[in-house]
Amino acid sequence: MRAGRALLARHTAGDLLLTHSNPTLAAVSLALRQTVEAPQDKRASYVDCLVMATADFYGTREIFGFDAVFPQNGYSLPGTSELQAA
Repeated sequence: MRAGRALLARHTAGDLLLTHSNPTLAAVSLALRQTVEAPQDKRASYVDCLVMATADFYGTREIFGFDAVFPQNGYSLPGTSELQAA
């Protein structure tokens, strides 16, 4: 419950975007699923591809997700680049 409230607060502050998918993102996600680099032991899920397609649509490389497929395809957690620079 606390995490949900924190996400909503960050959305309200403009630090986080909560969005929904649309048919265009769904189509891009299906295509991405065929070409995305995935860890050897598993295939990228449709949801993982939808998250990456949405990030691309909004022009960000930051994804709040911990699946190995995200960093393998050039995405990072929010704030990671600032931590690496320090």
